[in-house]
Amino acid sequence: MHKLIALYHPPADREQFARHLVNVHLPIVARFPGLLSLRHGLHVAAGDGASPYAAVVECEFADEASMQAALASPAGQEAGADVPNYAQAGVTILTFPSVDSVARR
Repeated sequence: MHKLIALYHPPADREQFARHLVNVHLPIVARFPGLLSLRHGLHVAAGDGASPYAAVVECEFADEASMQAALASPAGQEAGADVPNYAQAGVTILTFPSVDSVARR
């Protein structure tokens, strides 16, 4: 598996940010070809309670090539163009191969 994690920095207007992320941006991301799963969290906390992030989005793909194809697709281009519409505080994107460490029965 290959993951893309988007870590969103705290916006000036959290309500407007959350509305746009959930109602506009994530439906675009959901159209990514090859997307296996899409998760998000809006109330991000760190071990001490404070967090440099306001939200996290996690996308899972079969492999890196599938992720790259999704990002290059029309939906991927639309999602990239949408980011400045709601994430003016910035977003950190991480991508990595994902390995399950614990098998569930």
